[in-house]
Amino acid sequence: MKVSNSSALLLTVLGPAWLVVACHRTVNSRPHVAEVTEMAPVQSPQQAQIVAERYARQMDFPIGGAQPAIIKRFITPENDVVRPGLETEYKKRIREALTGKAYWMVHYQPKQAQLGGEYAFFIDEKTGAVLAHYAGR
Repeated sequence: MKVSNSSALLLTVLGPAWLVVACHRTVNSRPHVAEVTEMAPVQSPQQAQIVAERYARQMDFPIGGAQPAIIKRFITPENDVVRPGLETEYKKRIREALTGKAYWMVHYQPKQAQLGGEYAFFIDEKTGAVLAHYAGR
C-alpha cells in the first residue's frame, strides 16, 4: 500500500483505526448508483414503500412534504412517469433499467403545484433493488 507523508503522519497520530476508516471510505465511494438494496423479494406495496423511503433518506430526497405515495406494480417499462413517445435522455435511461423487469413504482407528488418535488422510485420485485429513480417536474 502506498502511503503519502500526510497519510503516514495521520496514521502515526491516529493509529490503525484511521487506516480502517480510510480504506472503508475508499472502497465504498462509488458513482451515483442505487446503494440501498434489500436483496429480498418485494411482494407488497408496503414493502416497496419501505425500500423507497430508505433509499430516499439515503439520497436526501425530501419526500416528507409530499402527498401519500402512489404505489403500483408494472411489468412493462411504461408507467405513470415514463410514457411512450418522445422522452428525455434521463427518462430513456430509466426505461432501459426497467425493460424486462417486474417492478413496483413508488411515486410521490408534492402537495401543491410547484417546480420540483416529484419523486418516483422503481423497485425490482424479485430482488428489492432500486432499479432507478426519477426526480423532476
